[in-house]
Amino acid sequence: MCRLAHVVPIDPHRAVFSSLAFGASVLRRGEMLVWFPEGHRSHTGELQPFRPGIGMLLNRFPVPVVPVFVWGTHEAMPPGKAWPRPTKLTIVFAKPLDPRELGQRGEGDQPQDRIVQALYEHMKELVDART
Repeated sequence: MCRLAHVVPIDPHRAVFSSLAFGASVLRRGEMLVWFPEGHRSHTGELQPFRPGIGMLLNRFPVPVVPVFVWGTHEAMPPGKAWPRPTKLTIVFAKPLDPRELGQRGEGDQPQDRIVQALYEHMKELVDART
């Protein structure tokens, strides 16, 4: 199924550099990339800090980024469960963001740090508006 959908699951604890290289390769070819900036599923259902990889990729390849948040996944399949429960899911697609603007808005010493921080704050606003 993953190959058919062009999905490549990545272990965030063991494949950091190869996953960044893979993401860079996808963006270099002009293809779409779905990236989970938290690096893992939340144990609490709350938004977790973003890992630096998304900032590195967006700093090197300043392509539009479309923030997406899916509500209900934690209830549908909490960590440790093998099968999902029937639950209503809501998917919100935000307006595309320019990584260069994120790099100007965010805080941090490096451009990739500013991108990550600004993107996280944008996602947090989406989450807070929903609750």
